[in-house]
Amino acid sequence: MAMTEPLPRTGSMDYQVVLVAEMIVLIAGETGLGILHGVTEGVSYSLVPYYTPMYVPLHYDFAFIKWACAVLMCLIFLLILSLFLVFVFLHFNRPWIIKHHVIALIVAWPVGVCITIGAMASGAPFIVGFLIFLYFSALIPFAYIYNSAEWKSTELPQI
Repeated sequence: MAMTEPLPRTGSMDYQVVLVAEMIVLIAGETGLGILHGVTEGVSYSLVPYYTPMYVPLHYDFAFIKWACAVLMCLIFLLILSLFLVFVFLHFNRPWIIKHHVIALIVAWPVGVCITIGAMASGAPFIVGFLIFLYFSALIPFAYIYNSAEWKSTELPQI
């Protein structure tokens, strides 16, 4: 049975706990953005005077905010897919996949922040933008933990 263990510089750490914690954070973010997208799609439009599903006045157009939510949801889905591949590759004793996931986490931060800034510039509430910024900033420690650990594969001798 092959095992892969991270060996951080400061001591031993169970990598599976950190990976599961990141998966929980990613799924919570995906769920939150899905709820935000639904609210933007339905409730926000229903608060507009003279709203009908076929007519939305241009000055109440939430199109960019909806698309920003959709793009952020796709970005988080790609991170979930990347983390799932990390689970699979670590199971088969291929620790090199960690570096790719670290790069994905690092690239997701500026992309998510730029999309959030664009949504806020087009009328998204400041508190929502701030919470999305905090969410993507909360993913950076995972990249630091993964990058600071020494990932090595351990092979059992052939019998």
